[in-house]
Amino acid sequence: MRVLRIKKANIDPKVREYFEQGNAETMRVSIPGEGFSVTTDDGTVLHERELRPHLRSWLKEQHDRAERKQDWSLIMEIMITALVAIELLMCVFCGRPK
Repeated sequence: MRVLRIKKANIDPKVREYFEQGNAETMRVSIPGEGFSVTTDDGTVLHERELRPHLRSWLKEQHDRAERKQDWSLIMEIMITALVAIELLMCVFCGRPK
């Protein structure tokens, strides 16, 4: 469970900005292609050989972020269920509130 902290990928800010303009699925499909290149906003051309090493760590970070969201959702569902069960037990054993 990754509840508290996600290890942030150590990648170039220009590359991170490009990755974040798309999404994880788009990057997973487009970057592995041979001969792929990207022109950034400042005119820098990045080739797939430069992007691939960063892509793996960025995708891991995105996966960890999604996993953390799922973990928090599960924790919240468990807590809500526990609070409802406690309230039900209080009603049964202490009588109905008036």
